[in-house]
Amino acid sequence: MNRSRLLNLCWPALALILICGLLSFAACQEDEDKPDVWHDDDSGDDDDDDDAWTPPTCELAQVPALPLPERASPNVITFDETGRMSINGQPFFPWGFYGVDHEDGSMDELAAIGFNNAETSSGCCQGEQLQEHIDYINAAQDAGLFAWVKALKPTSQLDSVPRATLEDYITQRSELPGLMGWYTFDEPGLHGVDVALAQELNDLFNEVAPTIPTTLVMMASVPYETYIDYCNVFMVDPYPVPFMPIGLVTTQIQGALEAAQGRGANGGVKPVWGVLQAFDWQLLWGTKPVGEPWRPTPDELRNMAYQAVAAGAQGVVYWNYSHLRASESWEGFQVLARQITSLNAIWVSDTLDSSALMPGDQSTSTVVTRLFQFDGRHYLLAVNNGLTSTSATFDISSLGDNPCAIDYFDEQVRLVSREGTFTEIFENLGVRLFQITDEAKGGCR
Repeated sequence: MNRSRLLNLCWPALALILICGLLSFAACQEDEDKPDVWHDDDSGDDDDDDDAWTPPTCELAQVPALPLPERASPNVITFDETGRMSINGQPFFPWGFYGVDHEDGSMDELAAIGFNNAETSSGCCQGEQLQEHIDYINAAQDAGLFAWVKALKPTSQLDSVPRATLEDYITQRSELPGLMGWYTFDEPGLHGVDVALAQELNDLFNEVAPTIPTTLVMMASVPYETYIDYCNVFMVDPYPVPFMPIGLVTTQIQGALEAAQGRGANGGVKPVWGVLQAFDWQLLWGTKPVGEPWRPTPDELRNMAYQAVAAGAQGVVYWNYSHLRASESWEGFQVLARQITSLNAIWVSDTLDSSALMPGDQSTSTVVTRLFQFDGRHYLLAVNNGLTSTSATFDISSLGDNPCAIDYFDEQVRLVSREGTFTEIFENLGVRLFQITDEAKGGCR
């Protein structure tokens, strides 16, 4: 076969190969020309083709809503070894408020933004106060909320009221489908509550209404161990803004969790909830300078909420509704509430050890993390609880052969290196929720 004929036969194949090569190059070049939506932690030479690495791409998967539990009479509320709560066998992450009125539409408003429980601070249970509690619990149910109410006030009724009458007070409320808990003591260490009294009250309610948990809240005025055994749910109330570092939320919740180890179900951890700040200290004290903004700001409220979850809280309650509702931060708070409660399916999922995801010495890091596993994916919550911006390097190589990370909030993929690491820059009060999947598409090499 002569050379001319051979070229005529081969030319179409050669042309096809050339065209395919040009198209492949153009596709990769188009990806390189797109705006950089990743945060790169590669400090190597960009001109070194051997080190070039384009990460896999992934798409955000929306988290489904967690339905409210079915109600019963009475409700059966349980906690597992990790402190996670269930109502009648269905998972439940509490988001609530103190001081919610049941006659002015406040309950309906809270339910509309995703909250699921409310607490009244009124006393109980003498005269008409018992009926007030029943009305409150029923109103919460009508609004789609659960209620937790004062257990017994004044506690002197333990001595002055016959046992049978006290049991009737408890039973009439405990059988209502709208009830989820008793509130026994507010900061007993601060008020000098006798430990024997705390134990007696807790034992009474656990005996008469064993499916409804007791709660109390403490500040760090005395060791947590002083009262932690005299409740089913232990709460702490860090109120840092503006006089203390906002990282106090992490410090107190993690301190409470340490005290709660071995005190929960089957020798596990007793549930710890965070009672978060929803009031302005200076307004409360009447010392607010004219013209200064209401504190905490919407950004501070957002940081403390996610920080509490990242620190390990199994529930969050705010003090107090009327203060926040009347403030300039209320509008921003509603945005936060809808966002964070829409992620309840993650907050009740399995928590894994996240310590290995931040390599190196983390003793001075202001980024607190919590790793969840849900629906075949991992979710890494990371919150900057420091006063300034910072950065953190995450190693997610253990979470898949070719892991891809995308921030749930800004929906942008992060640049993951060949080694499975990426570096994130956190602004002051910054919050990230990384959805990490191993079901990634391969990128151009």
